[in-house]
Amino acid sequence: LISLGESETYQPQATLAQLESFEIQRRIGSETGTLVTFLTGLLQYKAQDYQSAVARFEQVAQSDDVSTFIGSYDLFFNLASSYFHLRMYEQAIQNFGKAIEAKPQDADVYNNRAVAYGMLEKYDQAIPDLDKAIELAPKDFASYTNRGNAKYAMGDYAGAIEDYSKAIELNPEIGANYNNRGVALAGLNQYESALQDYDRAIELGFNFALVYKNRGIAYQSLGKTAEAEADFNKYEELTAQKP
Repeated sequence: LISLGESETYQPQATLAQLESFEIQRRIGSETGTLVTFLTGLLQYKAQDYQSAVARFEQVAQSDDVSTFIGSYDLFFNLASSYFHLRMYEQAIQNFGKAIEAKPQDADVYNNRAVAYGMLEKYDQAIPDLDKAIELAPKDFASYTNRGNAKYAMGDYAGAIEDYSKAIELNPEIGANYNNRGVALAGLNQYESALQDYDRAIELGFNFALVYKNRGIAYQSLGKTAEAEADFNKYEELTAQKP
């Protein structure tokens, strides 16, 4: 054992600084590894390998080294989106909720959580999220479309028409909104107006089988048998073309 002279007294601060340096290096290494895991998850998500993406994002979520390089919103939004694509809607809703806690003024996450609620037919929970999304981003037509879908599913055809009309006002080039409004109009027996919307949907390239079926029903309801038959034939033709 060597005794220390007065000029060699123990300096705890120097040792503490050294330990802090080691701890910083350890954390940087750990956090860098966590970042790599997160970025790998993003690549897997982009490649539509959602199962692997979930595994990576969950690994990051369980780590203690998230905050420095990865925001909680980014992590939970991507995790929720991955679960959504896997049709695991309850898990998606849970993680969209965590994303909202991290960034409560982002309209997209409310809109996305509402869609997940809609997939579970929980429309009464979807609508408040869409109300909030519209409050935060009143120029985003998609939230009006989704709220219109929820209102239609709940039997509120007039409310659905109002929302689809607002979506069309904000972006008049989306054929699906005309088809959807047409269906809501038909629900109120407004078949002539519905026909106009179906025609516009087809003009805009919304040439899916469903719109021909919908238009055929409107023609049939108006007693226009020949037109209805032509649309039903087109519906069957397009349906048969599906792989």
